[in-house]
Amino acid sequence: MKKLLFLIFPIFVFAEDFKSLTSKTISEITAQKIDNESLRENEAKELLEHINLQLEEERSKFKSKTLRLSIDASYLDRTLKEKKEEISGIKTLLKSKEAKLEQIQKDLQNEKKHISELENLVKKETSFNSNISTRGYLFAFVEDRRSVSRDQFIERAVGEINREAINQLNGIFVESIKRFDKKLYQRIRTTSSGTAISDSSETTNKIFFSKDRHSSVLIYGTVVDVYPFDEKNSAVSKHGHSDFGVKYVTLIQNQRDIERVFSEIQKEYPKFAIDFSIQNRVEQALKSIEEHNNKSRDVVLEIEKNSLQFKEKISKRVSKRKELLAILQNTEKLLNDEVEELKVDLLLLNREKRNLEDKFFLLQSELIELKRSIKFTRAEMYDRKHSNAVRETKEIAKELFLDIDKSLQKTSKSIETVFNGEAILKDIVNEVEYDKFYVDAKVVPYFVSGTDRTGALVSLSIEFRDRNLPKRKELQKYRFVKIEKGEFMFGSNSGESDERPARNWKIENDFFIGKYEITVGEYLEFAKATKSHFPEWFGNENRFSEVCFDDNCPVVGISWNDAVAYAEWLSKESGEKYRLPTEVEWEYVAKSGLSFDQISQTGKIDDYAWFFENSGGGIHTVGQKEQNPFGVYDIAGNVWEFTSDSYNRNYLTKRASSYKSMRGGDWKTKRFYLRPSNRAKYHQNSKSSSIGFRVLREI
Repeated sequence: MKKLLFLIFPIFVFAEDFKSLTSKTISEITAQKIDNESLRENEAKELLEHINLQLEEERSKFKSKTLRLSIDASYLDRTLKEKKEEISGIKTLLKSKEAKLEQIQKDLQNEKKHISELENLVKKETSFNSNISTRGYLFAFVEDRRSVSRDQFIERAVGEINREAINQLNGIFVESIKRFDKKLYQRIRTTSSGTAISDSSETTNKIFFSKDRHSSVLIYGTVVDVYPFDEKNSAVSKHGHSDFGVKYVTLIQNQRDIERVFSEIQKEYPKFAIDFSIQNRVEQALKSIEEHNNKSRDVVLEIEKNSLQFKEKISKRVSKRKELLAILQNTEKLLNDEVEELKVDLLLLNREKRNLEDKFFLLQSELIELKRSIKFTRAEMYDRKHSNAVRETKEIAKELFLDIDKSLQKTSKSIETVFNGEAILKDIVNEVEYDKFYVDAKVVPYFVSGTDRTGALVSLSIEFRDRNLPKRKELQKYRFVKIEKGEFMFGSNSGESDERPARNWKIENDFFIGKYEITVGEYLEFAKATKSHFPEWFGNENRFSEVCFDDNCPVVGISWNDAVAYAEWLSKESGEKYRLPTEVEWEYVAKSGLSFDQISQTGKIDDYAWFFENSGGGIHTVGQKEQNPFGVYDIAGNVWEFTSDSYNRNYLTKRASSYKSMRGGDWKTKRFYLRPSNRAKYHQNSKSSSIGFRVLREI
């Protein structure tokens, strides 16, 4: 039975070509071997059945696994396409909604501006045309102490009265009308165009006389147009101290004013005898003035009426516009809500897409490993009469090796057909093209009891290796996520003092970040290659009960210097630039467009992180929790992550230090301290069973 076990589990040798391997095996057949190692026929049949049964089981497992992977790949491929189409549809709809929102916001601005202009029209006071005037009768006294001719005196006096009337009448009139109608007064003050003197022989009275030996007097009365003018005027007396000037000026509007003015003349110049025909002419002028003023008032009232009607129409239009504005504002709010919902939907869909892509990558990796190398062992047996047992056994072995080789070659071709014939498999892995390697050949002689027949059970092990497989390191690129440049709020105003103040920060360049923390398997490849920088637990695993040593667990027990050395080694190996992320880059990825408080919109923190309340007291393999919106796993919790920065309480202080900043928290961190802005420090030479790292690849 020991022989049987040896034959079932042979120790494989290095691959050889068919001829050399089989010739060497056949040459080892000797009479002594036949005498000592021959099996009975039933034992040989049992061994044959066992070897070939294993072969069929391997074939069946291979076909079943390939079928399963093909079905899974087909499902994932279809689901991914559907998800991408859904994302594309959401993006198109989002773009349309954002464009509509932008237009609505422009319409809102225009509508607000239009409403403001209409409201200004309502508030605007009525303007009067300068042709609309009222009239009055001006009386003025002018005295001159100098001795001049009468004509010169009158000419100068009239000019002075004209100037004084222009300067005084508008003010007199405005002050008087203010008591009559405050609103109208305000309009007149802003629209008045001054006073023009109308002088005609029919409406003008000039009385020139000498007051005494040294002074002359001109009493001047005339009809004037006033812009505007009211009946409530009061006289203004002016007593100048110059040699020449207007001493008294007033407007006459009614009989009482006439009596007042003539009384003033009598009082000022008692020696002067008034011709009452002058009073009659003034009274006649007042009648004409009254007719003119009544017409002017009618025009003003009509303007007021039209203005009120216009303003009522404008007010109604403003009300309608405000109703439209309210509708636009409501539409804007609804669109804003829809846009925000679409953004959240897009966020969730992208996360689902990345999950599918991760599954697809794992499936692809599994397929690649499945077809990387396949080893089959097949056995055949045959017996015949012999005159020379050694010679016959060798001949049988030679024939059977050829038969088995042909049979296994057909098996490899059928495997190639499985891969190359499936369209979905061709889409995700290169076509299979196997190279054949002979790794073991065995000849077991047997005899048929009671006969002169001798036989041989021959087994041949062949490994088929795909020549089109990518190198394992090429698969590394799938473990990175592209992070696009942008802006975010770095720090927090509600955290510790070294997190404050929050400030807007701009990421200037795109970069790739590790989808996972660097794993034990990845790190040990580096440590073994360089024969240095081994984790502190390496070779002493029993001392570190909380550490996970699985290849897919994040590596811990390494220093900041070790992490930097790994990034430098990876850069040399790949030709790409790898390094630790800065604190700003790390926090940008961790926040991934969301604040810590917003995580509840896309899932609880428990869905994203291992921490004190849910870790069970130890480290977990990477990628078990949900990825964040940027497609990165375990950015919070599980293990702390080193950054490239020295720790300073004020981040803006760029001072080198042996203490390095770390972020993210670990499996024993409490929930509150998992916030992305939380900062901690650790000495660059020290090692901890809860600190690891992830790397950044520059673009």
